Amino acid sequence: MCNENGSLVKLFLTPVIVLLLFSSVYGQKWGKVTDEEWNLAAPVDYPEANAVILFDIGRMEVSPERVELKRHVRIKILNKAGVEEVGDVGFSYDKDDKIRGLKAHTITPDGKKHKVGKKEFYTKSFGGRKYKTFAFPSLDSGCIIEYKYTNSNKRLHRLDAWYFQSDIYTKYSEFSLILWPGFVYSSATVQIPAEYQNAKTEYLPNLDDLDGRRNQKYTWGLHDLPPVKDEPYMSFRENYLAAIYNQLVSYETPHYRFDYIKGWSDIGEKFQFYIDDYINEKGTIEKLIDSLISGINDNLEKAKTIYEYVSREYKTKDNEKGYYFNHDKLSGLLVGKSGTGDEKNILLIQMLNAADLQAWPVLIGTRDKTVFNPKLYQAQQFNRIIALVNLNPEYYYLDATSEYCPFGFLPPESRATGGLLVDDKNSELVKIIINDPNTFRRDVTDMHVNHDGTVTCSTSVQFCGYFASHYGKRCDEKKAAEFVEDYFLDKLDASYRMNDPCFKHDSLDRLEMNVTYSLDDYVRQLDNNLVIKPVQYYFRENPFKSENRFFPVDFNYPFIYQNMVRISFEDSVISRTLPEPIQLEIPGGSFKRQCMYDGNNVIVNSQLAINKPFFPQNFYGRLRDFFIQATAAAEDEVIVGIASK
Repeated sequence: MCNENGSLVKLFLTPVIVLLLFSSVYGQKWGKVTDEEWNLAAPVDYPEANAVILFDIGRMEVSPERVELKRHVRIKILNKAGVEEVGDVGFSYDKDDKIRGLKAHTITPDGKKHKVGKKEFYTKSFGGRKYKTFAFPSLDSGCIIEYKYTNSNKRLHRLDAWYFQSDIYTKYSEFSLILWPGFVYSSATVQIPAEYQNAKTEYLPNLDDLDGRRNQKYTWGLHDLPPVKDEPYMSFRENYLAAIYNQLVSYETPHYRFDYIKGWSDIGEKFQFYIDDYINEKGTIEKLIDSLISGINDNLEKAKTIYEYVSREYKTKDNEKGYYFNHDKLSGLLVGKSGTGDEKNILLIQMLNAADLQAWPVLIGTRDKTVFNPKLYQAQQFNRIIALVNLNPEYYYLDATSEYCPFGFLPPESRATGGLLVDDKNSELVKIIINDPNTFRRDVTDMHVNHDGTVTCSTSVQFCGYFASHYGKRCDEKKAAEFVEDYFLDKLDASYRMNDPCFKHDSLDRLEMNVTYSLDDYVRQLDNNLVIKPVQYYFRENPFKSENRFFPVDFNYPFIYQNMVRISFEDSVISRTLPEPIQLEIPGGSFKRQCMYDGNNVIVNSQLAINKPFFPQNFYGRLRDFFIQATAAAEDEVIVGIASK
């Protein structure tokens, strides 16, 4: 069955994960709970667990007519917090799938069973997916909940992945793939050690096969799996889950053979047809190019001019249809001056080609939506179209989604490792070459302390590189004052009065913000001294709350954050006590702070630098301690003595 096994991503699971080839010790009959399950406490290796998945069993059977997945899940609630964690449950599926036999109930410690009524199962739709959700009744500490369902579909070409891990601790997870005679699939594993990737193999009788052939059953089982929860600075969550992916290779009968996998070139050729069907108005594009690059001879300057035109003149809109394009044809983008990032990139490619510059679409998966597995020939792995342009001898990857992202750099979410270059029958996988712009954020704040204790402030912020792209997009989505409140002033935990902020996007692709405001009740009186906390908006709190983390920290890109505060006083300063200097260093990061008084102002200058954006799981403790110390500095106060009036 398995043409190719391999771990796609470097292993970050803990050593307690072991392949289990035999049946779980827990009861798997509906509603039959064993004494061991009732007596289960928090796992020794994860004592903070509030709930535990006792088992999550999946049986997927592939026949010529359908794919049928039967799933059965049982969960033990350990305490009151566990009620909040797992009281609501849901699962997603393709819109054309049929869900049968869905039932769920709560089993209380006294053995009573409380069913979820049929009218209490709700279905939501989003794009090409549906989501089934339901809440369990009569929940309390010590309860056991379970649910089961069957998903029947026709997607022989694309089997759903099985994720062994969840956002809560999993005691045991098992997946079986049952293939009727004639089917051949390849498998790819993620986050499973090589020695545990091979399945237990069995042969089962198939009374419906006239040639007397048997079904093949492949089973993978893992136990004692730590949770993978959404936490700060992680890419696509499923990237960190132990999983098995299966791909249909061929189907063969005694009389014929059909090959499903024809390679990435076949997928690229089909996608080329989809793009070609979308493109029209080539004459309009040629006229537009003639006026836009008239008098420009250098190819690099031509490409930059076209890129800046598309990225800035066409507004980026969210995808409304769930599949790349909002408009039926490219002319809709040209007329409406707004569209998805994918539509803008198709326009970019067409304009580059019209200027006699070779350009192609490249399909990628953005970091927040998917993880690319080159072993699985599925276009569903992609959700973004970017551009590749040949400016001999250099090639540039471009994404015109954000007007704040400079030419030659991809926005943060598009920093993929690989993708599919679409060039009809010549389509092929390509490695994405990533250039990192100089990414920094510099906050400069002047605080003036008045006679009455109010503070008049002015803050100037400069976003450069990926920070410009990140914050620029959010600024465009909000009103200016709302943006400043959400990302700046509300973080001070103080009452304020703000004047209208000012934003500017300069020629160096920097986003600049200036705002003036006043703070009431911000200064504390301590005897004859004034106590002031220098303002800071970014990394005021440690983002790493969890004591343990079972996957790496991924900042995505290196960056520097500098915060300088100048404090002046309307009254004469006769004494001052300043925070101590700080110098912290870890491999891949540093933090420093200096404080001084120049005769007129107290100046507090701090800088946080992350020059190695990827930190493995075993370094998490040191990184967390580093941020605990660095963010604690934001609480340090300046104390000054003021001359009596």
